[in-house]
Amino acid sequence: MAWLNLYVRYPGMSYHGAEWPPSPFKLMQALIAGFNQGRNRSQPAADFESAVRWLEQQNPPWIDAPDSEQGTTLTVAVPNNEDNLTMAAWAGGKPESANTRAKRNALKDVPQRFLQTDKPLAYHWQIAPEDEAIAQQIATYAQRITSLGRGIDMVVAWGNVSAEDPAVSSQCYLPQHAGVALRVPVPGSFDALEARYQAQFKPRSGNVWVVGLPPLYYGTARYQRADQPTGKPYIAFQLLELHGKGFWVRDARQADEVTAMMRHSLNKALEGELQDPAAVTQWMGHGEKDERRLQVLPLPSIGHEHVDGLIRRVMVTGSDAGLLERLAWMLEGSELLKDGKPMARLVRVFGDDTVVGLYTGEFHAQRKLPTCEWVSVTPVVMPGFDHHGKRTAKLMREALKQAGLPEPLEMEVSAAPYQRHGYRAGSYATPDYLRQYPQYHVRIRWAEPQKGALAIGAGRFRGMGLLYPPIMARTSSDRHNEAGFAPNNNPLVNYDF
Repeated sequence: MAWLNLYVRYPGMSYHGAEWPPSPFKLMQALIAGFNQGRNRSQPAADFESAVRWLEQQNPPWIDAPDSEQGTTLTVAVPNNEDNLTMAAWAGGKPESANTRAKRNALKDVPQRFLQTDKPLAYHWQIAPEDEAIAQQIATYAQRITSLGRGIDMVVAWGNVSAEDPAVSSQCYLPQHAGVALRVPVPGSFDALEARYQAQFKPRSGNVWVVGLPPLYYGTARYQRADQPTGKPYIAFQLLELHGKGFWVRDARQADEVTAMMRHSLNKALEGELQDPAAVTQWMGHGEKDERRLQVLPLPSIGHEHVDGLIRRVMVTGSDAGLLERLAWMLEGSELLKDGKPMARLVRVFGDDTVVGLYTGEFHAQRKLPTCEWVSVTPVVMPGFDHHGKRTAKLMREALKQAGLPEPLEMEVSAAPYQRHGYRAGSYATPDYLRQYPQYHVRIRWAEPQKGALAIGAGRFRGMGLLYPPIMARTSSDRHNEAGFAPNNNPLVNYDF
């Protein structure tokens, strides 16, 4: 086997795109834009077209990214595309002042990422030996790429074809069933991108630049760093208001309400995807007890001492990564309903998301932070009656076993929360069939690092018993003095296994 290797170096040592690493689909966009720069658009480009059409049919590449650090997000004022108003005022003899024009500017958030080394960003495709000639064409065309990310992210690019396997570093992102979701080219991506690029040169009518553009056509693949432990497949969504201008939020004690609405949407999507009522019933948790079941986890915002703990995201996990990916495409942009009334809009989380990364442990793995200790965000619903604490240890062992987790080194339970904006166990809403069972907040420490998202207990499929690893390693004496943790004056029950 041979390898097609494309390399991109950022001389400015910074990146301002929304996703990291830049997706293979973003690279194809840059490849098309670079080829068309300065070219006579009447000139045929059959060789380039055939090469890119070949590239969009390849499996997702490995991505080797340089070490980087997330910077502060900048808010910039961008002029709206409303020059017609300025010209109308000028034609009417009353030119607008600079202050008046500035009031129409739109505020845009621009993320910043600072690269720690000048190591190039690398993409590696494994190819068949008979495709080496056409792969070499792609490597040659890559030299025309001048920008990857936002317009200010100027780059130098090059490529080659090699018979040697690329080295797998700790910063290498490999296609896996879990991890960050990135866009990848699929058959049809070139047609959509080329049409959009060429549309800017077509005549326009009035203040409308282009009408009838084809939608962007791409697939998604999950990437996980080589130094991260493998977790369960998942998809995640932000919960936005129907107008899309802000988050739709709910109190963490209302997690079951969010779960119920999300389960309704999932049930509808499964009915359209599987066409088998028995399979739909199984995945919704009403069939045999096996791995074929979807787990819905509303995610309260955590990770900072001033965070409010409200639910702004929801995650769905399951054993079938392919099914989850198809469900994600069906649910993207859809509405969550309550009593038949639209309440919120689902927007899929692509790329790095700090809150999602805190629950899965990816945030910690990137920063080499420990993930042996986990604490509850929502209380654990015991899988039975504990008889006033006499069977709590046994029930907790059963809850861990049901979730497929190993025996811990240490565990403690408490009625009080372990995070600043949590609530006492027992105050969280649960469905009728779980209300009879006791609830506890829990802290668990394992011998080996764990990978999320983790939820335990009888309510683990409905957002209860949700765990996350604290950002800093803690001891018993300073456990409640760190930012983000609530003082807990209640006596703790300790279980050492």
